[in-house]
Amino acid sequence: MSQHDIVALCDILRHYVQRRTSLQQTSLLRKILITLSFYACGSYQRMLGRSIDAAVSQTTVSRIIKEITGAFNHPNVLTRFIKFPLTRQERAAVIQRYNGRNVEYEAKSDCAGVSIIG
Repeated sequence: MSQHDIVALCDILRHYVQRRTSLQQTSLLRKILITLSFYACGSYQRMLGRSIDAAVSQTTVSRIIKEITGAFNHPNVLTRFIKFPLTRQERAAVIQRYNGRNVEYEAKSDCAGVSIIG
């Protein structure tokens, strides 16, 4: 993701993350970067928290991941980025667009890619 994409993501998620007034509060930008790093690398919260870039405890990393994931899963955020064809006409248009092609889908989990040929 580009720097511009991260800033845009901060602007979107800002409305769905609770503000805290502590002086030692982790910035929203840092929270998003920590969460995206976790998504990319799997379940290494302790190592992520100890990294020079994050410099927060594993407990804080865990709390941040939960908070930002909750914001990503808010219906207003999800529907902005993910749209499924709901009507018969929308599904027919998708089928028509890909009809006759060997379409590849790729799913990623814990940094391992799995191709699904459909």
